[in-house]
Amino acid sequence: MAQFSTLLWISFFSVLLFFVLYFSRVSIDKFLEKISPFPYLRENGHYGGTIEDITYEGMVIKFFFISILCSILVFFFSDINIFTNIGLSISFLLPGCMLLLRIHTFSDDNILSETGMGYNPTHCWILSFLAGAFCLVIGFSGLNFSNIPLYIPIITIAFALLCSMIPIFPDYINKLLSYDIRSEKGYLTLRIITAVAIFIQGIVFAFFSFFVL
Repeated sequence: MAQFSTLLWISFFSVLLFFVLYFSRVSIDKFLEKISPFPYLRENGHYGGTIEDITYEGMVIKFFFISILCSILVFFFSDINIFTNIGLSISFLLPGCMLLLRIHTFSDDNILSETGMGYNPTHCWILSFLAGAFCLVIGFSGLNFSNIPLYIPIITIAFALLCSMIPIFPDYINKLLSYDIRSEKGYLTLRIITAVAIFIQGIVFAFFSFFVL
């Protein structure tokens, strides 16, 4: 009953938060443009419009604040254990912080004229989250079990952090390819690399389960 009440509260708050953010999106865009030292709206872009109206730098700023918000909310809506919450919180926070640190890479200046595509921060944030979340949650959760050797969750966390970093460095991956990653083929390659990283994390999870069961 308690779990159902928690789920109901999370669902209600999530819907409420969505509507608040949606109807205040114009004000949010104006605020972010005001505090951003980088170009926020593209030429002829509209406040509260689609992501096409916002520069890559603007999306980096927006994802940074989204990451902070999500990483904080995790501790209010998840009552599994503190270690799991920490792992999930870092999964949200890390991509946003890394994008901000590499904002000059995730810039409209790096859009390839031949394809009209650049190092897309939206795409890379999602892939980074997916690549790291699984093992970060598992690794930090493992710190809560006394029957698991300490080196296992530490290695798992380190591996998850490494996987999460891969989509944040598309320009480095680009140097290893015979084609430009700023293309449909290139982003397909980045998705495949992320999928392989997630698959390997599944193997890590299977190994982890032997100590828990």
